[in-house]
Amino acid sequence: ENGESRTYLRTGDLGFLDGSDLYVAGRIKDVIIIRGRNHYPQDIEATVERSHPRIRPGCTAAFGVDRNGAEALAIVAETGRAHKGMNLDEVVDAVRAAVSREHALEVHELALTPFGTLPKTSSGKIRRGAAKEAFLRGEWLPTFTSRTRRNEETSRTLPPEGPTKEQVASWLVE
Repeated sequence: ENGESRTYLRTGDLGFLDGSDLYVAGRIKDVIIIRGRNHYPQDIEATVERSHPRIRPGCTAAFGVDRNGAEALAIVAETGRAHKGMNLDEVVDAVRAAVSREHALEVHELALTPFGTLPKTSSGKIRRGAAKEAFLRGEWLPTFTSRTRRNEETSRTLPPEGPTKEQVASWLVE
């Protein structure tokens, strides 16, 4: 405008200017685009964490996955340490209802995982990209998995006694 040239550094951050203040709102690569609408994983994760008391705060990852050539929503959420007596169907129903109500999205895949499963940075933030890769490779044995296939839902739970020693050991190694 006034003859100044500006140089920008592409950091991959998503943000905006409000007057002279810069706000960083997330990462461009984390945006989930479903049916042409942008959805921010942090918003979906916050919804999931508020949906049921068994979901651990700060221990949820939402990301897009390619299913039959279309982007679909997948969520991995940690539950508390004790799974005995936990009504996992109730947790799944609460998550699905909250995400549908607040974001008008269907949760295509939801995996409830044991305490300490999700990868985090040294400062305690979820490593969403690493979580997505581990999810896609099937590295975790979830406590409960729920998938939607055109009005059909399937689920799998661990036996009431919980995971085996080998399963716990593999989670701890990660």
